[in-house]
Amino acid sequence: MVKGNPLAPTGLTARSDVSRTVELAWTQGDLQGGTLDHFQVSWNGGSQDRGTVTNCRITGLTNNTDYTFTVAQGHRCRNLRALEPRPGSSRRASEPAVDAPATAGDREIALSWPATQVP
Repeated sequence: MVKGNPLAPTGLTARSDVSRTVELAWTQGDLQGGTLDHFQVSWNGGSQDRGTVTNCRITGLTNNTDYTFTVAQGHRCRNLRALEPRPGSSRRASEPAVDAPATAGDREIALSWPATQVP
């Protein structure tokens, strides 16, 4: 039995070990008794339908460009609940991998990491 609207995904992490590429991972939000249909990842420049997989690799990014990634999950009723981006939650392609401490908010999570220089 569906108890309410599904909650947004949580725990978004970003990692970039390869030039022009980022790997994202997240945790499915509580579906409130519903059934997961799909995840959709979007960013300034594109989007991917990920089915029910909780990670993805995005290639073809432009180095030294800020990107903001949003993960939304839909249930069988086609409602999408997004893990909304917050200011400062973007990542430049080709930066070396770093730990990204997360700050939880009301149905959202913010990631932060130190600035790096790209040679």
